[in-house]
Amino acid sequence: MKKCLLCGKDYKKQKTTSSKNWAKSKYCSWKCRAISVGLSHLRRNHPNWKGGIIIHNGYKFVYFPGHPDATVARKSYVPEHRLVMEKYLNRRLRKDEKVHHLNGDKLDNRTENLQVVSPSQHQLIHHLGSKHTEETKKKMSVSAFLRESRKRNEVVI
Repeated sequence: MKKCLLCGKDYKKQKTTSSKNWAKSKYCSWKCRAISVGLSHLRRNHPNWKGGIIIHNGYKFVYFPGHPDATVARKSYVPEHRLVMEKYLNRRLRKDEKVHHLNGDKLDNRTENLQVVSPSQHQLIHHLGSKHTEETKKKMSVSAFLRESRKRNEVVI
């Protein structure tokens, strides 16, 4: 048994804790440890802080905790290309809007390399180079157009 340095609660070794880690432990829980360590190792103060930029699946993510698109899974990170387009357009992007990289480089987030498209247009752009016949590509293009028109409640003749 040990006594927690923060709350004073007695605690014992968990089955999953190695003997090495148990010897080093000073707190009964992660919560007590986080409170005790305080802000000295959070975000910018942490020795592994990389300036709030991470690369995931080839895309650059920026630390932006207050942004509505900041996800819990990414821990308050937002794709940089979406932030760049939002600033350029001077509005928030809708959930149904995708940002396409014209030159295919996911890390090239210059405004002249980015284009806002619908999900169906984005899929069509990426599949145009695939091994579809011209007839299939034409059908895909027409169905994408009809799908987008239906979303906007436009009448197509």
